[in-house]
Amino acid sequence: MKINFTCLLAGILPLLTLSTNGQSILPSTSTASCPGSTVSFTVTLPTGAYYGAQAYGWPIVGVSGCQAASINSGTAPLNHNVLTFSGSFIDWDGPQGMQLTCYDASGTLRTFDFHYDRIESFNTPDVASEPVPSPATVTAPRCQTAAFNISFPKVVYADPWTATKLTYGTVTTYEYLLPVGWSIGSSVSDGSTWIPGSSAVTVNADAADGIAYRSISELSGYRRLW
Repeated sequence: MKINFTCLLAGILPLLTLSTNGQSILPSTSTASCPGSTVSFTVTLPTGAYYGAQAYGWPIVGVSGCQAASINSGTAPLNHNVLTFSGSFIDWDGPQGMQLTCYDASGTLRTFDFHYDRIESFNTPDVASEPVPSPATVTAPRCQTAAFNISFPKVVYADPWTATKLTYGTVTTYEYLLPVGWSIGSSVSDGSTWIPGSSAVTVNADAADGIAYRSISELSGYRRLW
C-alpha cells in the first residue's frame, strides 16, 4: 500500500532591545518572540520626568504588513523615565507594532513607536517553513510489520513581509499521526493521538494507512497544515 505524507506545522513567535533617539525597549527586538505569551516590556526614555503614559497596539505606518500587537493594559506606569507594561504578539508572522504616548515635564505630548519582525508564527505559508520529507511516500505491506526511516531538514521561521524575506530560528520539535498499531519507539498509535518525535524518526508499520506529521512550537503550540 502506498502512503502519501502530509504535514502540519506549529509556530512559535520573537522576543524583543530597540534603541532609537535615546529610548530603548526590552526584551530585545533582535530576539525571536512567541505569539500568545504574555511579555513584560520595559521602556527607558531619554532622561527626564514623564506622566500620563499609555501603551497601545499600533500598526506602524510605512512598515509593510504591520499589525498591532496586543496590549494587556493600556497604562504604562512611570518610574522617572522608565515605563513598564505587558502585552503579547498575535499569531502573525509579519511585523507587529506598539506605540507609547506620555507627556514630558514641559507638558508636550511625546510619542514612541516600536516594531518587531521576528514573530515565530506560521500564519503565512512559506516554503522556508514547509518540511520536505524523504521519502515522500512509503509502501507498507498489509498485515506485516516493517520499519521506515523518515527524515527532513529542520524548518525555520519566515517573515515574508519584509523587502528581503527574513528567515530565522529553527523548529526542533515535531509530531506524527500514525495508523492504529504503528509506532515510533515505544509510542504505539491509537490512530488519533499525535506522537512526538524529531525531524528524523523510524516508523514501525503494522496495519497500513496514511501518515501525517507536523512541527510543534515549544512555547506556543501553533500549528499549520501544509
